[in-house]
Amino acid sequence: MRKMPKVDEYDPVVYPRKLWVTDEVEGLDRIFKFMRANNFNLENQDSYHNLLDEKDHGTGVLVTCPVVNKISGDYGILIIILNLPLVVAGDSAHEAVHAADYIFQATGSYAQDFTESNEPYAYLVGWIAGCIDKTLIKAKKRYDDRRESDDVED
Repeated sequence: MRKMPKVDEYDPVVYPRKLWVTDEVEGLDRIFKFMRANNFNLENQDSYHNLLDEKDHGTGVLVTCPVVNKISGDYGILIIILNLPLVVAGDSAHEAVHAADYIFQATGSYAQDFTESNEPYAYLVGWIAGCIDKTLIKAKKRYDDRRESDDVED
């Protein structure tokens, strides 16, 4: 039996959506239904298999997907770290904008322009980037620990 992937869950509290972040792809289909980007209420049957292909053969570093948790029924956004060693400064902010766009669209919220401060959107992007960074730190530690144990000679 396959092990379940480690997925960190974050709750933005003021928005009725969840944020999940992981660096594991295999097994995510047992936890989530992957939804269409153009209609969050319709499942995208190909999305999970496309993610597996991207993880194995693609050039992506992080990806953001609308999902529904199969157990809780919670709607939200899943950010997947596809290639941890290639993550660079700024990647968290980039994915945070995509995730904030999803949350705003899904909840009927709207962003304001610069002259109106756009504070709710700016705070949400910052919060999401911080959540991504928390998961990145944990994933990097696991990655480094595995590399160190692989380097140890008996």
